[in-house]
Amino acid sequence: MELKFQGAAYHGWQRQDGIPTVQQVIEDQILILTPNARFHLIGCSRLDARVSANQYFALLVIDEEILNCERFVEKLNQILPSDIEILNLKIQSQKLSLISDAKKKIYQYHFVDQSNLIQDSVLNCSVFKEQLNLDLMREGARMFEGTKSFHNYCYRPKKDQNFIRKIEYFRLKISTREDLVNPVHFFEIEGEGFMRYQIRLMIGTLINLSNKKITLTDIESSFNPDFKKQIAFAVPANGLILEKIELS
Repeated sequence: MELKFQGAAYHGWQRQDGIPTVQQVIEDQILILTPNARFHLIGCSRLDARVSANQYFALLVIDEEILNCERFVEKLNQILPSDIEILNLKIQSQKLSLISDAKKKIYQYHFVDQSNLIQDSVLNCSVFKEQLNLDLMREGARMFEGTKSFHNYCYRPKKDQNFIRKIEYFRLKISTREDLVNPVHFFEIEGEGFMRYQIRLMIGTLINLSNKKITLTDIESSFNPDFKKQIAFAVPANGLILEKIELS
């Protein structure tokens, strides 16, 4: 199942007791269409609360045959809220593990600053009320590229966690959006996999760099296991979008 969703109203993908998540909403609507079926929906990534996705994959394991996938998707979209849309559904004959098969992920982090701020709240976009030094942030972003130890960019790491990750590229770009008058800046990051809050902590580091709280040397040193200085903070999640996933 391929889908997209706006994450503002949800506490991430995975079902949690008492709070709305994308998985819970979709499963509740599938239950309406197939009340006698036993099924489970498995996502390709957990995602933080308020994070959106323009491409996401989920595996629907169900004991009832779906005779017409297009018709099933059409009926499901009719009863889903407008911020979730199923793009297509395909029958898989081979065993599939979405998490291990997700070989490449591209995220975007959209934001506006004082130079193009026209309103206090923007959907899928973080608002920073200071004027940011975008040239310096662009230079700092390049320092994250390559294979490095991102131990300083993981929230509540697990015991014996592997911090080695490879960032293919980390670029600053500009986008025009129909809902905004002024262009929006965004960072685009491609990698094989990311740890909890990793991207948000990396962006927060660049904000601190722009505000002269840290230096480029601090970023360079942060990949050294002996580096102890706190240089990162997690920026708000509402600007983060999972843009594309490539499955193996």
